[in-house]
Amino acid sequence: MERVTVALRAALNNWSEGSMPRDVLFWADPEVRIHSVEATVLATTLPFETALPAREGTNYPGRLNHAGYYWFAGSNRHVRHESMLEYTALMWLDYTHQIRSIAAQPMVIRFRDGTTHVPDFFAVERSERRLLIDVHPVDLMDDIAVAQFDKTGAICRRVGWTYMLLTEFRTGFVNNLEWLAAYRHPRYAPTSDLTEAVCQFAARATSLDEALAWLKTAYPAAGMGVLYNLMWQRVLSFSEDVPLSWSTKVWAGRTA
Repeated sequence: MERVTVALRAALNNWSEGSMPRDVLFWADPEVRIHSVEATVLATTLPFETALPAREGTNYPGRLNHAGYYWFAGSNRHVRHESMLEYTALMWLDYTHQIRSIAAQPMVIRFRDGTTHVPDFFAVERSERRLLIDVHPVDLMDDIAVAQFDKTGAICRRVGWTYMLLTEFRTGFVNNLEWLAAYRHPRYAPTSDLTEAVCQFAARATSLDEALAWLKTAYPAAGMGVLYNLMWQRVLSFSEDVPLSWSTKVWAGRTA
């Protein structure tokens, strides 16, 4: 990680602007080769989702942000996060978007005014839509941050990416999502035949305890794993902001 940071810093220091100021993207590929490209359509389909993290996190006593790794079900890989808000953002992206690949701190943007910014995530959906994502607490938003995010959004529009600025999440929804995320692993996923059968049973809204009784598994934990995994996959819908309980109603059909 330190090797990447040093190499990117050297590339930025050695960058020659030329006759016209430009917005430029710098990133390191998996072989730690440093690349740069002007922020135009030339960058649209470049593989930033495979980039190494451009920023090195530092752990120290008393640190308020909790860094770590989130296992992203959509890509079947761990993704680095630098705060619990970023952790929640990854979980939300994993649940709400059909993402096939995602990278943390994927690039350094050098704006034409000489300032720089490291976005938090770059993701590619199964549809091939590309997302550049920043995560920033709403209560820490100031004029400098707003200007930085505005410039990043403008670059995304020019390149052809979707820009997302995530600032907060609904508490009830996050509580439910944290519970369901424990069952996101494919080990809990039912077969296609069982999935179809559950959807037929849940064609009309039914409670979780009724669905569990219908499954007739050898032990309840196995049945709950099936139901929670289908809820995570959004094959079964439910009221996302209402606390989960045995009486929670589920029904077949993708959550909007």
